[in-house]
Amino acid sequence: MRSVWCILVAFTALATAGCGEKSNDATSCSESQCRSGECSSEGCESFLANPGGDGGPGDAGSSEDAGSGDGGPPDAGGRDAGAVSGALVLSTPINVKAVPGIRSAEVSWGLSPTQPTGVLTAFEVKASPGGVLVSAVPTARSAQVTGLANGTSYTFTVTAVYADGSRKVSSVSSSVRTSSVPGAPSWSSWKTGDQQVTLNWRVPSDGGQPIQGYSVTLSPGGQPLTTTETTVTLTGLTNGATYGVSVVAINAVGSSSAATLSALVPTALPSAPVRVSAAPLLRAATVYWAPPASTGGGTLSGYVITTQPGGMTQTVSGTATSATLSGLVNGGVYTFSVAAQNSTGTGPATTSTEVTLPDIPSAPVNLTGVFSQGRVELDWLPPVSDGRSALTGYKLTSSPAGAERSLPTTPTVVSITGLALDVSYTFTLVAVNAVGEGPSVSSAPILTRPQPKAPTDVRVTSTVDGVVVRWNQATAPEGDPVTEYLVTASPGGVPVTVAGDTLVATVTGLPSGTQARFHVTARNSAGRGRPSAPVFHRHVTPLACETPSFAPISGHSYGSPLNFVGAGDFTGDGQPDVVVGATYRVAVMANEGRRSFSRRELSASAQATFLDLPPVVADFNKDGKLDVAAILFADSTHKGGFVLYPGNGDGTFLAPITTNTALNTTLNCMASGDFNSDGTPDVLAHTTGNQIVLYRGLGNGSFASPTTIVSSSGYCPIVADFNRDGFLDYARIDGANNRIVQANGTGTGTFKTPSYVPCTTCGGEAVVGDFDKDGARDDVAIIGRDRVRVFNTPSGTLSLLGETILPDEGGIPTAIPIAVDLDGDAVSDLLWSTNYDRHLHVLPGSTTAPPFAPLLTYGFSGEAYTPAAGDFDGDGRMDVVLTGDFMDMRVFWGGPLMPESLPLEGAPGGLAQGDFNRDGSADLAAGSIAKNAIHLSLSGGASRGRAMLSPVYVPPTGSTVTGGVRDLVAGDLDEDGQEDLAAITTVQSSTASNQLVVFKRLPSGEFDLAVRYPEDNTVYELIKVDLNEDGRFDLVTLSSWLFDKDSLGIWLNQGNGRFAAQPRYALSSERGTSGLVAADLDRDGHMDLALLRGGQPIVAPGLVHVLWGNGAGGFAGTTTFTGTPYMRNMGRADLDGQGLVGLVVDNGEMGFLTFDAARQPVLTLRFDSQDGAGLGLIAEDFNSDGRTDVFSNSSYAPKLWLQQSGGAFSPARLPSWGSAVQDALVADWNGDGLTDLAFTDTEAKSATLMLNVCLP
Repeated sequence: MRSVWCILVAFTALATAGCGEKSNDATSCSESQCRSGECSSEGCESFLANPGGDGGPGDAGSSEDAGSGDGGPPDAGGRDAGAVSGALVLSTPINVKAVPGIRSAEVSWGLSPTQPTGVLTAFEVKASPGGVLVSAVPTARSAQVTGLANGTSYTFTVTAVYADGSRKVSSVSSSVRTSSVPGAPSWSSWKTGDQQVTLNWRVPSDGGQPIQGYSVTLSPGGQPLTTTETTVTLTGLTNGATYGVSVVAINAVGSSSAATLSALVPTALPSAPVRVSAAPLLRAATVYWAPPASTGGGTLSGYVITTQPGGMTQTVSGTATSATLSGLVNGGVYTFSVAAQNSTGTGPATTSTEVTLPDIPSAPVNLTGVFSQGRVELDWLPPVSDGRSALTGYKLTSSPAGAERSLPTTPTVVSITGLALDVSYTFTLVAVNAVGEGPSVSSAPILTRPQPKAPTDVRVTSTVDGVVVRWNQATAPEGDPVTEYLVTASPGGVPVTVAGDTLVATVTGLPSGTQARFHVTARNSAGRGRPSAPVFHRHVTPLACETPSFAPISGHSYGSPLNFVGAGDFTGDGQPDVVVGATYRVAVMANEGRRSFSRRELSASAQATFLDLPPVVADFNKDGKLDVAAILFADSTHKGGFVLYPGNGDGTFLAPITTNTALNTTLNCMASGDFNSDGTPDVLAHTTGNQIVLYRGLGNGSFASPTTIVSSSGYCPIVADFNRDGFLDYARIDGANNRIVQANGTGTGTFKTPSYVPCTTCGGEAVVGDFDKDGARDDVAIIGRDRVRVFNTPSGTLSLLGETILPDEGGIPTAIPIAVDLDGDAVSDLLWSTNYDRHLHVLPGSTTAPPFAPLLTYGFSGEAYTPAAGDFDGDGRMDVVLTGDFMDMRVFWGGPLMPESLPLEGAPGGLAQGDFNRDGSADLAAGSIAKNAIHLSLSGGASRGRAMLSPVYVPPTGSTVTGGVRDLVAGDLDEDGQEDLAAITTVQSSTASNQLVVFKRLPSGEFDLAVRYPEDNTVYELIKVDLNEDGRFDLVTLSSWLFDKDSLGIWLNQGNGRFAAQPRYALSSERGTSGLVAADLDRDGHMDLALLRGGQPIVAPGLVHVLWGNGAGGFAGTTTFTGTPYMRNMGRADLDGQGLVGLVVDNGEMGFLTFDAARQPVLTLRFDSQDGAGLGLIAEDFNSDGRTDVFSNSSYAPKLWLQQSGGAFSPARLPSWGSAVQDALVADWNGDGLTDLAFTDTEAKSATLMLNVCLP
């Protein structure tokens, strides 16, 4: 029918295109195109119109032909075939489209022409695949197809269903895909941090639905976190823990599959590396560090090193602990910062201290030289700076040429021969290190004609007019004598030039308190020679001092052993005196003022021996004069008790009154006071029978029969008004019950029921004082073996105030301690002695943190009994008088407390003084045999610092021999302006060699490593002296051995503190030489040596051997002086003050030994020395009057004689020290211009300073 209809239309229609042909009309479409929806409804109207229309085909299924249509034009030129007009055309759905959804699609379509009502009954929309069918009403042009599968591609057809059963099926729609869940996110980055992790991901495909957000889940950890961003930071995590994380995208369909991460470890930033340091290299530095304390919880990934200045960085691995940074500048000063890195980032940095890279060395110092014996001898000091790179040598040139050469680093001396005579040479020297050559130094012109040698034995003394310098004449070539001397003091002094026949000069310009280094240089026609060996001196303008005394202790001779001392005004002059007990008599040492005492008449005998226990002093007979009571010895034939000596008020005593106990019983302590309120002193005592008894005074010097207060242990009671009720109380230690007993007095001679204070392991000695600064002496200090406990009475009953732990050298006192205000600060200080280590101890009361400041210990050997206190010198501060197994009384003077002794921890071995810490003040060096060390007491304020050089003796490899220090000297041995130390050792072997050990100072002021030289095995004395007149100190050692001749070791200084041994000089004298002194005794300019062999009464006389120096390091003959068998002491002195140096010898009489032009001895006796014994003589000006005084160093009784005008000598105040003194020297320890002392003691094992106190 269609083909027929097409033919019919072709003939009858007025169309210009045939059936099936393409019309030229731009809007014409083929029927198939219209049916398939490829053309718009406008282009398809010709096909979809009624059959009688404008050429569109009619319904293929129409059963009648109505002729021409009702709107179509007439056939253009054809005959009417009788087509039916107005026939119904059934439309097919067109333009089928689908919009996918969630498990659905929205399908739309078109239908043209629109069908009359009732013709079209429905539409069916069918999905493929799956065949889901959805019906729609005729008027619908879209339908929702549900029941589809998400994420599936579908096509759709729409079928028009007509009432007549016809079905018109559309063309298939384009394929669409239903919505799905989003694609899985993908990670773009992630980063762990401090307790957190930051995640970033990419947006995935949305699955056809907008992404609504993301869900992030941490494992282990809390609830999922939802976000709409593509980044999230999860916080609150645990550093170092391992976490997993997942993220899913969410749309309306659902959640995507998860993107996951595992092994996420949150970490903090690492802490700073530690111990960052840097070692300089040439144009580089190696930086060292230790890992940080915390890695932040993770693994270190690296370190960043930053260099400043410049900011250059370098990164190394996380396991590295060092890195070398190059590209630096020699001589540059750098710091290096090191920071650790981990996954979180870079932590804080630690910066090294400044490091200076090696540079060229500075110029050598003080290039000087002399022409002697056909050669120029040059010497110099090393550069102040080696550029921080070890010197490799020196280069020397000369002008005119002739001396060019390379030199090693040591020694810093060179001898140049082959030079033309009478030519002036200038020498130039540079130092060389690995970096290169430094700047040069040039010598002054040196004429190749001999100059004078260096003057020797420079002596320096401060006066009110300046510093007086003396020296020995310099050796000059024959025929070319010295024409002048130049004296310099550096820094600060005004140089002085004097004529060649003058050997003294006064240097001005030095402020008082300034230390300077003094040199003397001689000149002749050839020029200046070498300067003298340097001498250091601290100039202090002296104050006239008529009478010196010594602190902390001075001695006052009594002449026989003493048992006790007490204090009180026994002469009625208002000054406290000292009463002493000597076996069975007492005597008053009357206070004469100015720290002097005179002995008054001895008392009558007590007819019994005193015990070494403190007496009590009071007016027992009520006559207004002080009396003294002393405890008596008891045994099976002697009754004990005490004896009372009534005072006469003039320093003498009436006949003694004895109060006896029984046989074998006596007292072990006493205290006086008015216990029964009758105005008469009573005595409270503790007996050897362990009872506390009260002797009531009767007012006439006698006592009533004793009343037993209590039976107690062996601890003595102490007395005070503890509860402040006006009545005397007592307290005692009850060690058996770990407590203190306090019994308050009633004022009637009886005591109330005791109270008790706990005191665990409460042993020791107790004393009453004011330790809590309340102005009342009602506190108790108990000195135990390792601590001092203090109890005070804030409510009338003793309670613990505090305790002070004692160092090892403290301990239980030998005798009853004393509590007095020694330093005038209104707080009680404690003083006690300990016999087992031969020390005195002072525990100063503290004004800031009661009860005590640190302990001070003084090394005064010998037992010390029964201290007593009084202000003996009237300075407002309490002094303490002591005695013991020595034949004098000693006074510990109150005032600013002295620096404590220097503990040596064993037998001492020599003393030396110098400025070892470069503060311009005197320091003390003391050797220790047992410790094998040199101990230093360093100035620097009220308290002195301590240091130690050790070991001194070092045994040869493989040897187990031990050794220690025997003697030592101090001086500028390498001419660098600093004082060095040299020591000789002693070894515990008769075959092993000793050592000469030199400690030089570095430019930093520290001591360099020791240089050791082998020495004789019997060496025991060491001095320094310039024997070859080259301006350097040489060293001389003395060896003495019972089975061989004595000998001298000569060590010539080669420069830079290096020494060369000369052949030992054997002495032809008898064995047993015990003293060595250097001086120019024949005044020829060469230093000589004097040796003493002490005399032995009845057996052999003392001898002095003089070895005459030749100025070249050797000797030219010997002279011997024979003294008496009592000659035991020797020293050197300028007794006339005019430069005539001789020997002071103690020959039973003190004499001045000089030698005439023929080197023959001349002894001039000056004064009676009383005993002719001692350990050495020191001649110094002790009272700043310009005259030389003489100090005799001996155990027990050192003596000082002051030179008066006219050359006479008189005894002076005595220092006081121990019974086992070994060595002594002088120096101005406190910088006041007065000559002080220091000594070592073998029993106290310490070195102690003694200050010279100028009395007004």
